[in-house]
Amino acid sequence: MNQKYLPIILLTFVNILGFTILIPVLPAVVGQYVAPQYIGFAYGALLSTYAGFQFLAAPVLGSLSDRYGRKPILFVSQFGTTFSWVLFGAAYFIPQTILLFGLPAAFVLIIISRILDGITGGNISVANAWVSDVTAPENRTKIYGLLGGVFGIGFVIGPAIGGLSISTDIGFLLTAILKVILSVVTLLYIAYRLPETLKPEDRQLNLTFNILRDINIIRQIRSFTNSTFLENVSLLKIAFAIIFATYTSLIVLVFENDFGLSPLGVGLVLSFIGVSIGINQSLITPWVARRVGDQSTLFLGTVLLIIGLMLLSFTIGGAVMSGAFAFMLFINYLLTLAASLCTPTFKSIYTNAVSQREQGKITGIDESLNSLGNALSPIISGIIFVAIAKGTFLLAAGLLAVVLLILMLRTKKVFSFSAS
Repeated sequence: MNQKYLPIILLTFVNILGFTILIPVLPAVVGQYVAPQYIGFAYGALLSTYAGFQFLAAPVLGSLSDRYGRKPILFVSQFGTTFSWVLFGAAYFIPQTILLFGLPAAFVLIIISRILDGITGGNISVANAWVSDVTAPENRTKIYGLLGGVFGIGFVIGPAIGGLSISTDIGFLLTAILKVILSVVTLLYIAYRLPETLKPEDRQLNLTFNILRDINIIRQIRSFTNSTFLENVSLLKIAFAIIFATYTSLIVLVFENDFGLSPLGVGLVLSFIGVSIGINQSLITPWVARRVGDQSTLFLGTVLLIIGLMLLSFTIGGAVMSGAFAFMLFINYLLTLAASLCTPTFKSIYTNAVSQREQGKITGIDESLNSLGNALSPIISGIIFVAIAKGTFLLAAGLLAVVLLILMLRTKKVFSFSAS
């Protein structure tokens, strides 16, 4: 592949690693500072905090990159990510007896670090705009699929690094040190190897910064020329983001409760999911998109997600080597295939629907909707799961099917979200 994408691949990998490395680390960290009865709530709150601030920041950073260029925004935001991990590591040295706002000061610092990392993690929208700048429209699904493959690799490596680091004598301090090193390398790579891709004549120099306007997703979408089409795509996007985040939030509980997997067993299953995502997004999705087009690929992925969730709600736990477990792995592959078909295709459809001057804005909206799903689902789906267990997945499948049906009725087409 053309080496021009290497800086963005590295940036994407570091961002994904920053999330996945904390999967085995955060519960242990929370357990050091929070009473046992509050660990579940505090853990979910930290996950939602990161995603919530990423939701707020992504469209803002995307719009800023349309005015000032991609490279300066990527550099500043990556510096913020690096500093957030410095704060995370600094919490290790604060005695638990020191309180701030009634909470251990170290835990408050960890919360602040996750907020800052969420804000600067919104730079993935700028990275996607950078890719759009240098990639022909017909190749964007392929490249975004490749970046999705990087996500799969990060999903395999991140939990392993996190699990090994938290098990050492210095615990989450080593996690922070490793992440700071990776972030600094990425920062230097951006500074010296990343070219600016937004030409001066394509920049929106008259764009004014207004955070309340920039985080108003509905208003942002309606400001585009073909807003009806983008509203239809965004309706499906937000439904997909929330529903798929429901799956990722609860699947670990299913493997633990129904199949009795140990943390090591869960880690191996997550590695399987990560490898599946990497293969599907880098190889299968571009192949499908070339043959049927982006919108049909998106439709196919949505239908597969609905089917996979319905099957997941009817799985029966049992011995790890039983047929039930093998069927469970097949369902998880089906769900990762569905996500692999949808995720890069959403990005391609969005970026192809707007002008060169609006790439940062539209990729910011795309990432913001992803983050909104990740912020809402851990809390909402957790509450529903306590009440109806795996019926949660059947409910999620039904909601997604309703949204898809609404779009088909609005557009009078099956394979198109066009308003015509």
